[in-house]
Amino acid sequence: MDKLCREKARRRGWTPERVYQEYIDEMALKRVTIAQDVANAVLFLVSDDSSNMTGQSVTVDGGWDV
Repeated sequence: MDKLCREKARRRGWTPERVYQEYIDEMALKRVTIAQDVANAVLFLVSDDSSNMTGQSVTVDGGWDV
């Protein structure tokens, strides 16, 4: 994410912080997905709580795709 923000900021003449905030503002949950978010989804999928799920795609992106 840092590299992406730096590159986009350079092209736009913005600060990386401004680009980062733009991404955050566009996300439904208003925060960037971290490794623990993905790990929590994996833990759910391997648990008995997901035993009735079949053939699903689980998106862990903080609402980026909303």
